[in-house]
Amino acid sequence: MKKSNFNVLLLCSMLALTACGSSGGGSAVANKPVLEQANNDNQKAEEIAKAQEAAKAEKERKKQEAAAKAEEERKKQEAAKAEEERKKQEAAAKAEEERKKQEAAAKAEEERKKQEAAAKAEEERKKQEAAAKAEEERKKQEAAASDKKSPTTADVVAQLDKTFVANHKEKADFMAYRPINGAVISINNSTGAVSAKQPDSTELESININGQKMLLLARYADEGKVSRPINDSDFPDGGKTGKGFVGSRGYGYSPDFADFRWGVYTDKGVSTLFVQGNASSYVPSSGKFRYSGRAVIGENGEYNQVHGVKAVADFATKRIDVSLTPPSREGQATRDALEFGATIKGNTFSGNENGIVSKGGFYGGGAASAAGVFFATDGKHKGLNGAFGVSERTTAK
Repeated sequence: MKKSNFNVLLLCSMLALTACGSSGGGSAVANKPVLEQANNDNQKAEEIAKAQEAAKAEKERKKQEAAAKAEEERKKQEAAKAEEERKKQEAAAKAEEERKKQEAAAKAEEERKKQEAAAKAEEERKKQEAAAKAEEERKKQEAAASDKKSPTTADVVAQLDKTFVANHKEKADFMAYRPINGAVISINNSTGAVSAKQPDSTELESININGQKMLLLARYADEGKVSRPINDSDFPDGGKTGKGFVGSRGYGYSPDFADFRWGVYTDKGVSTLFVQGNASSYVPSSGKFRYSGRAVIGENGEYNQVHGVKAVADFATKRIDVSLTPPSREGQATRDALEFGATIKGNTFSGNENGIVSKGGFYGGGAASAAGVFFATDGKHKGLNGAFGVSERTTAK
C-alpha cells in the first residue's frame, strides 16, 4: 500500500477516535495532541511523497537527458560519417575529374603529335616535291643550254670590240669624246647569240633598249643608290614587261658613282647588259688604286646582284684586276669567286684571262670610277656573264 493511502486511513482513524471521545463526553483538549501528531505525520508523509515524486521526475529527466545526449551523439556520429562519405565521394569525384583531365591532355598531346607529324610529313613532301621540280627545271635548263649554241671566245671578243671604242686621234686608245660612251650587249637566251654596240643615248640617266626609253636612277629618290631592281617608274612611257637591275648613283657632288650607270634588263627572252657614262678625259700615268662597288651576274636570263666587288688598277703597269663572288642558289653548289684581269689602254681596258673575256672603261675625272662587262666563255664559270661598276677610289700599296 502506498504511503499516501496509509496516511489517509490514519487520519480517518484519528478523526473517528476524536468523534467517539466527543460523544462520550470526554474532553476535546485531550485529543488535540493526537490530531497535531497526525497532521504532522501526514505533512511529513506528503513531503516524503513529493520528494519521492521529485526524485522520480529527476531520474526520468536525467534518463531523457541521457537519451537525448545519446541521440545527439548518434546524430553527430551519423553526420560525421555522412561528411566522411561526402568527402570520400568528393575525393573520388576529383580523382575522376583529374583522371579525365589527364586522359584529355594525353589525347590532346597525342593529337598534337599526330598533327605535328602530319605537318612535318607534308612539309617534307612539299620540300621533296619542290626539290624534284627544281631538279627537273635544272635538267630542263641544262638540256636547253646544251641544245643552244654557246658563244665562242672569238665571238664575244669580236662583239666587245665594238664597245668602249678607243678612237681618239691624238691620244691612242682613248675613247673619243662623246656625250655618252660604253656598251650595250644583247644575249639571246634561246640561241646563245651575242651582239654588241655603243649606247645611242644622249644623256647619262636614260638608255634606249629595244626601242623603249628606260630611266637610270634619274629621280631624286635614287640618290645614293648603289644598285636596285628596275621598276615600272623607270619606264616613263610605260610598257615594262621584263626584269633587271640598275646601278649606281652617288650622293650630291661626290665623284663616287657620279659619271656612269650599269645594269641588265631581260625581256622576251633577251638579256641586255649595259654600261654607259662620261668617259675619263684623263687617267693617271702611274699609281695603284683600289675600287669597290657592285655587279650583276647570271645566265639564261636569270641575274642576281653581287655586293663586295673589288678592283685594283695599276696605271704604271697598265693592268686592272677584278674579283667578285656569285651568290649561291638553292640546290646548287657554291661557286668560287670570278677573278679576271685586263690590260689598260688609255681610258679603256680589255682582257681574256681565266676563261673570262672582259671589256670596260674609266669614268669621271682622273679615272674616279670604272665599269665594264664580262663573259665566262670557258672554264668552271662558263656561261656566266654580267656587268659591274666600281668607285670609292683609294690609294693601294
